[in-house]
Amino acid sequence: MATLALVSVLAATNVYLLSARSQPITDYGYCTASVMLWVAAVPLWRFLITNRRSIPFMPFAALLYWMYYGFPVFSGTPMFLLVRSGAAWSAMDDAIGLALLGLVCMLLGVYGTQRLLARIPRVRREIDLRRSLPALALLSLISFIVRVAFTGTETRTFGSILFGFSAAGQIALGALVIAWLRGYLNAGYKILTFAMAAAIASACLATGLLATVALPMAGLLFVYGWERRRIPWAPVLVGILLFVPFSAAKHEFRQVAWHQSDNQLGPSRIPKLVAMFVSLTIDQLESDPREWDDPTQVDRARGNELAMLAMVVSETPQDVPYWDGYTYSDLVWHLIPRVLVPDKPSPPIGQEFPRRYGLIDYRDYETSVNLAQLIELYINFGPAGVVAGMGIIGLLYGLLDHLFAASSCGAVIGGVIFSNLMNMESNFSLVFGGIPYFALLFYALLRLFPDDPPGHGAPV
Repeated sequence: MATLALVSVLAATNVYLLSARSQPITDYGYCTASVMLWVAAVPLWRFLITNRRSIPFMPFAALLYWMYYGFPVFSGTPMFLLVRSGAAWSAMDDAIGLALLGLVCMLLGVYGTQRLLARIPRVRREIDLRRSLPALALLSLISFIVRVAFTGTETRTFGSILFGFSAAGQIALGALVIAWLRGYLNAGYKILTFAMAAAIASACLATGLLATVALPMAGLLFVYGWERRRIPWAPVLVGILLFVPFSAAKHEFRQVAWHQSDNQLGPSRIPKLVAMFVSLTIDQLESDPREWDDPTQVDRARGNELAMLAMVVSETPQDVPYWDGYTYSDLVWHLIPRVLVPDKPSPPIGQEFPRRYGLIDYRDYETSVNLAQLIELYINFGPAGVVAGMGIIGLLYGLLDHLFAASSCGAVIGGVIFSNLMNMESNFSLVFGGIPYFALLFYALLRLFPDDPPGHGAPV
């Protein structure tokens, strides 16, 4: 039944997209992007039909990948709105083919190594959620207070520490969600859990950066999916529907909030900023959606990694030599907190990448451009790098799911880690570099909570 429903939705979506195509792309390009859609749905299909307990990261990651590299083929937004085209149109078919190849290799890395990964020990520790409720509630509250206290504060040295505090609160909140689903919470704890989730979303919303709202909520979604072995489609759809008007309203919100004389974002301004953002979003909902086109076109263009991939394919290595692994040179340093090594190397990839490809002027020290992991592999090692690198990334995804999907302790850690891995538009070192350090730190934190005796927790 689930397979039939998924196939029906995919077929209807694919037919609609093909009927509405407007980009000057070859039939090969449209067919390849269509195949990419079906391949991207494989993780969702596997999650729906299997009883294996897993954290539902891959269904969302694969579909997000398609949004970056497949959907722009069907979008009405100009392909190269934010990226200079040059000879990129001639490389479009190659870029789409590389994107499909990267997706296939990533999925092979995830699912083709499961028997190998099965030999690796897993995090099997169960938290005694009943006895841990007061400590979990206190930890989530303290973390939120720290998050709010430093909202709007830029700190390079203590960034990892603040992230650790924030993630600790998210871990505690994820554990409270599991306790709620298992029927351990009374009305007071339920109100606290809901209020904390809403408060975190509000504090993030006040920044005007919607990704900061989506990532912690994704972490809670992953925890829910792990515990119930299903995806809560209603909240997911509500979140998607809310994202569109909020995304359209954020431009006006930023113009007002970021350019006021008292634009320093602090705890006292959060309620006012959230109210302003919600009011502007309601105004957007009441306006003609055709008036949203200009600002939302820019947003869609920023999510168009296919255009960036086509550009680098057209210029690498003919005009810009391969980088030969340079963007990974600081990977090992991400394991060390900056508070211990304030001067640790940190190549400005966000500026060096666009400078080499002429996207910004060499005198521009303000503009930064994300380097997506697929594109990073290509500019360093070419097509072979895409094949091997995406396979390794898939292997890492599979390894993390294997490690953290066997117990409540692992699931709440995995929820935080996987929520940050949704940032596929950033380079590998930035996204993956801190995982070993933070995974050990979070596990040490959860060791402070009492164990649940074998057989007393939820079945695995």
